[in-house]
Amino acid sequence: MVCMGVEFRAFVNKTCLAFKTQELSRETEARKHRLLKKIQQRSESQGTNQNGDSEADMAKADRRRPKPFSLQRYTFHALGDYADTIRRFGTTDSFSTEPVSNTGLCFYIPTLYSTCPQCREN
Repeated sequence: MVCMGVEFRAFVNKTCLAFKTQELSRETEARKHRLLKKIQQRSESQGTNQNGDSEADMAKADRRRPKPFSLQRYTFHALGDYADTIRRFGTTDSFSTEPVSNTGLCFYIPTLYSTCPQCREN
């Protein structure tokens, strides 16, 4: 587990510095959309139009921001537990989170059979 952390930190310090990554265009558009909405709300609440500030904000919003690789995410925090979790519970494709109906259990548990309207109809 310690080796994996050392390898990730080496990756961040050597490899990631060689690449200039930017946010995706859809992230830029979403940020611009949020800013427009905020400016509209501000102008509606104040009743005035502050074009100087909003134009400067929009000019900044049009540019794609740098987005460096970060180890400060939960994914990397939990990565060390993945192997143990898979050993204990299996892979995520081996179980379902779909709710279980009690109809199939009614035949095995007499109290459910007497209270289950679907089973009493049969």
